[in-house]
Amino acid sequence: MLPPVVSIPDLPPQYCQVEYWRITASRKRILQANLLALGLLPLWWLIAVGLMIALGYSKDSLIITIPRVLLASVITVLLHEGVHALAVRAFGGKPQFGVLWKALAFYTTVKGMAFKRWVFLVFLLAPLVVLSILFPLMAVFLRGEFWLSVAFLAFMINGASSAGDVFITAVLLRYPPTAYVADEIDGVRIFLPIG
Repeated sequence: MLPPVVSIPDLPPQYCQVEYWRITASRKRILQANLLALGLLPLWWLIAVGLMIALGYSKDSLIITIPRVLLASVITVLLHEGVHALAVRAFGGKPQFGVLWKALAFYTTVKGMAFKRWVFLVFLLAPLVVLSILFPLMAVFLRGEFWLSVAFLAFMINGASSAGDVFITAVLLRYPPTAYVADEIDGVRIFLPIG
């Protein structure tokens, strides 16, 4: 059985790169990812309002102001990239952070390592799953209208801004579980056994 994580030079000899998928390969991909994020925002708003009502709050408790949106955005970026980093570290990777200005995206990357597809999917989807649970819990434990709104705004922003992770997940699901994936700042390289 092959290990879940290897350095790229230590990939088994039969593994060859079959694709280097880059979000920056075309303006169309960047536009699609950003439109997906914007398109998901109303869905995440509906989910947030539904959760608020389920938790006993009025939908009018979600007050959207510029300071609340800015604070929720900062909290979301820090926690989202932090969860990516924790998932990477759990498998022995050393995360690096940055901003990909061309795609208007923050990123967490791991250089020189290749991960089994399932491990990479854990990295990709961890912030969406973990923070979709954490932010509503924060709303339950934090007191006051201000923090309630910030927690649910962060919930919505995280859901919508996970569009890039979902986009890459869709790319990876086209490949078999035997694939190894190497992270790049602007995309992923995919390795499969040939022959």
